[in-house]
Amino acid sequence: MSDSSKGPHIDGYSRSKTMAEEAAWKFKEENKHIHDIEVVTINPSLILGPAFVGAGFTSGDIIAQILLRKMPGVPKIKFGLVDVRDVARAHLQGLKVPEAANKRFILCKESLFFKEIGVILRKTWKHQGYNPLAKELP
Repeated sequence: MSDSSKGPHIDGYSRSKTMAEEAAWKFKEENKHIHDIEVVTINPSLILGPAFVGAGFTSGDIIAQILLRKMPGVPKIKFGLVDVRDVARAHLQGLKVPEAANKRFILCKESLFFKEIGVILRKTWKHQGYNPLAKELP
């Protein structure tokens, strides 16, 4: 788990995820004398795949910036990726599988550079008139 006390070195989005998980484990511990609460935390890397909502979510915004060429190029950064359907399955299994109780799961299928994501988007969307970024910035 990341450390939410690191101050400004953690962005707000990441901090909120860390604080939510910390709160879940703290709630379990503080209430163990009242309830035997089971906690399962699912911690996905960058989630990609079909969106349930139209727009306005972090992963979708990143892909839209690449797809719509909203940047001069893509940064030379590698991200862990996981399919949204695998994240949904993990949540379901967290509820159904008894051995998942009181454990945390980090989900990542593979890691790709942004340039590689741009190449995949180009192959997938070029026939619909898009020309996604695949140029890597120095």
